Amino acid sequence: MNIIRQPMLYFLLLGLIALFAAASFIGQDRAALDEMAHENTEIVSNFEKQIEARFKEGLKDADSARELLKSDPAFALLFVITAGVVLVAMPLGGLVLLVYLFVRAQGKEWIGRVHDPPPCDWRVSDIGRVAVLFVFVAYCVSMAIGLLAGAGYISEDELAREYPVASTLALDLWAAFLVLVFARLAPSSTPGIEAGLNREGSPMPALGLVRKGWARSLAWGGVGYLCILPVFALSVSIVMGVAKLIQYEPPTHPLVTVFVAEESPITHAFSLILGLGVGPVVEELFFRGFCYAALKASYGVGRAIVVSSLLFSVLHWNPFSALPIFCLGVALAYLYEKTGTLTASIAMHAIHNGLLILGLLLMKRLVGA
Repeated sequence: MNIIRQPMLYFLLLGLIALFAAASFIGQDRAALDEMAHENTEIVSNFEKQIEARFKEGLKDADSARELLKSDPAFALLFVITAGVVLVAMPLGGLVLLVYLFVRAQGKEWIGRVHDPPPCDWRVSDIGRVAVLFVFVAYCVSMAIGLLAGAGYISEDELAREYPVASTLALDLWAAFLVLVFARLAPSSTPGIEAGLNREGSPMPALGLVRKGWARSLAWGGVGYLCILPVFALSVSIVMGVAKLIQYEPPTHPLVTVFVAEESPITHAFSLILGLGVGPVVEELFFRGFCYAALKASYGVGRAIVVSSLLFSVLHWNPFSALPIFCLGVALAYLYEKTGTLTASIAMHAIHNGLLILGLLLMKRLVGA
């Protein structure tokens, strides 16, 4: 396994990635891609206009609102509960956050420590190695799908609708595998920790993956999201205000495209698995368990939180949502630092994704899209 630490391997892979990128750029059908992107954008744009019209015109009329809710009692109950929870959570979360900041200013701490991760032995350079291996395999998967589509084994509809979500799910699992491999090659400097769960030298404790205190960790994840929700909403409002001021049309979030523009049950099922399960676990394993731990060992807590959150924001490939995602990343890293377990940050991440997906599905049902 020493080969995966050889610099020459990564120079070779970077060269191949550059060739793949050039070949992809030269050979891709720009007209087809632009048409597909325009189609999805138009569907989502119409959806947003329907929501705006519904709330500006339809829901202003109490009779119209009652008729809508009476037509589907189950939907009405879910909609009212969700709206009520969000409306209560916003001010409550802001209040809890302010009280927590006041308590911290007094030198006290509310968040209970669940686990003390041993020092990690992987380094910042390993983050780059994992990134190169991930991107290389991502290009290979993309080229393989393109070849299968060119040979007629994959239809255009499958290529546009189902394969992006399925390939993202597969690549997330590949990323998790890479993290575990690199962490395993640099085993914990404190072997034998969590001996009832892990073998000696297992990287699991250093990555924050432990069983103990899971109930408390889940609770802290919920409280953490309660506190960050008003901050996240405020950051979204600021970004939307700036975009409107400069007349910038932000790109559509992938979740919006999947749950609004797509109708395939298979695509929705894969997206739910990705958004509520695999995605939060893999992203927290990489950004907090792996990246944050290495950055903290080299640069300290404060810089590690900022840099890992910047990476978290940048790698989501959406400039419009960079500020909100950065704020979320800071909260996730801070929660991990305080609890010492990924269970809390995974729970917080899953709650965030779940709330977004639920909101999209409710809005889609509301406007009859």
